[in-house]
Amino acid sequence: MCDNKDPLTSGSVKKGEEQFNDEKRGIFTNALRHAFSIYESRSLISENPPASANADAIAIGECIANETIRILQEYVIVHDEDLISYHEPNKDKAYKACTFNKDEIDPFFNLADYQATLQDYVPLDYKKEAVTYAKMHPNYSLEVLQASGFSRLETKDDLKEWTDDIEKGGTRLDKLLQIDSETIKKFEKSRSIYEQVTTRTLQLWATAIAFPLLSEHFSFVASTKWVKYFKRKHGIRQRKITKFLSKNDVAKFEETVKAAGRFRTQVTSVIGN
Repeated sequence: MCDNKDPLTSGSVKKGEEQFNDEKRGIFTNALRHAFSIYESRSLISENPPASANADAIAIGECIANETIRILQEYVIVHDEDLISYHEPNKDKAYKACTFNKDEIDPFFNLADYQATLQDYVPLDYKKEAVTYAKMHPNYSLEVLQASGFSRLETKDDLKEWTDDIEKGGTRLDKLLQIDSETIKKFEKSRSIYEQVTTRTLQLWATAIAFPLLSEHFSFVASTKWVKYFKRKHGIRQRKITKFLSKNDVAKFEETVKAAGRFRTQVTSVIGN
């Protein structure tokens, strides 16, 4: 519903005007020109309009102006990336490979967390099976346990360490791999039905997946460097896009990421003490 206040005198318009610098005025002017071209393409513009505006024209004009001002106040331009998987068609090569700079500074991302080799890494499910089996057969020697399918058990002391890992819900690497695995599954499922996925979408998914895993032993932030690493690792391709989003949506996204960062800082502080 339109507000019939005079758009040239209402306080809301003046507030909107105060927020405009020369660059934004230029963008807004071109936006109006683009909108006008859309009206023309849909045959909504007359080549010979009446010399003066009647009451209907004034009412429509005020409605358009007030709605435009409301949008300018409640929405912001956000630059993001539209994503596709590496095996999707890439017409005109519009989507480019994602880059990752390992030297980029990011307090929330440590590449070393992801660099354990497969030879060193023992999955949590494997540990659970080994610990359960050892409890069922407390008199079995290390050699018998190894011969029973648990060759990665190097000493019986490993069982104590693995029990501790199980009680914590896994090691840091276990949880990072879980976040990675569930996030890429959501991405692949969405792209299989041609739903749009953006970089911000990945960050929100990862944050939601990580939330139940957070504890005094584990923190996670879907930071800029993390999402670059994730996209590069999975061969995701991207193209830059510009979106007009509500300030509330932008604030929710930023607060979600910041909250994860605050949790990490608090946990680090507690552990440090």
